[in-house]
Amino acid sequence: METHQGYLIPVDVTAANLKDAISLKDLYAKLASSKASKTLVFLDACFSGGGRGENGLLAARTVKVKPKGEIVEGNIVAFTATSGEEVSLPLKKESHGLFTYYVLKKLRETKGELTLEQLKVFLESEIPKSSLIENGIRQTPQVLVAPDLDEKWLSWKIQN
Repeated sequence: METHQGYLIPVDVTAANLKDAISLKDLYAKLASSKASKTLVFLDACFSGGGRGENGLLAARTVKVKPKGEIVEGNIVAFTATSGEEVSLPLKKESHGLFTYYVLKKLRETKGELTLEQLKVFLESEIPKSSLIENGIRQTPQVLVAPDLDEKWLSWKIQN
């Protein structure tokens, strides 16, 4: 909480002891060092310390952290389920996270034949509406893009 660094925290790890958590800063740095021509990351996780259901960090530990913005480098584009202090919410009738459901829905509908811009527009349109209807809480997906990519990433295709 002191550093406001983002971590992926498994359900069996506490925020007080992050030795088994995954630092997003470290994850992004390792991905950037891979020298891959394109790296896509999809994170159905929140950055607020919240979690889905009764076992989330908010419910169990009353942790709420506004993380520092994660800087992605290299050729990384990261689609994330939430922005800021929001919680990554479920779509209970589909037994998925809301974000995961809509990513998979679009990939299934298009058979992967779409650009990252098309996916971004779809997720930004569908997830906030569905979240308010299903959960009564706002959830806004975001896309983190390495600065060197400018707008080139928008035309990247899921399938090449």
